[in-house]
Amino acid sequence: MLRALPPEPKIPENTEIYEQAPAKGFFSFCGWGTPGAQNAICKRIADAPPPRARIRLHAIDAIESRQRCLLSDGSEWRCGTNPAKALAEKIGQAPVECRVTDKDRYGRFVAKCFQRGQDLNAWLVVAGWAVAYRRYGKDYVSQESEAKAAKRGIWASQFVMPWDWRRGKR
Repeated sequence: MLRALPPEPKIPENTEIYEQAPAKGFFSFCGWGTPGAQNAICKRIADAPPPRARIRLHAIDAIESRQRCLLSDGSEWRCGTNPAKALAEKIGQAPVECRVTDKDRYGRFVAKCFQRGQDLNAWLVVAGWAVAYRRYGKDYVSQESEAKAAKRGIWASQFVMPWDWRRGKR
């Protein structure tokens, strides 16, 4: 179970707010190329134009979409398709706020995303669909420990860490 988040901080006066349409996947951000986007709060709404940029979720790493996991009986399952599906089901058409924390080396915005006050990055980790990406922050280590202990999601199987899988370790 996720803990309640502290009250949201007051949004600075110079923060711009952008609107975003529901995307096919969740990992899209609407402030691309817009002055002040580094400090943007992004809200999804149904009638906004489609976004043109992608974000990376802060301090977590999900299994790659083509990645497979190995169950205890020796069978493989396509675990890589589950994170995006689970997140899409979780958010549905409800508004989501993404608080930009950084920009990565590929120019993508890095953000913590929330829905109704719930940290979606933490939700993915505690549900077992992503791991804490300690290289970029230790924010979600306790959620990873909880998911691992409960054998949720990918933790119910053997898998290669996403960063190793991307480097060719299969």
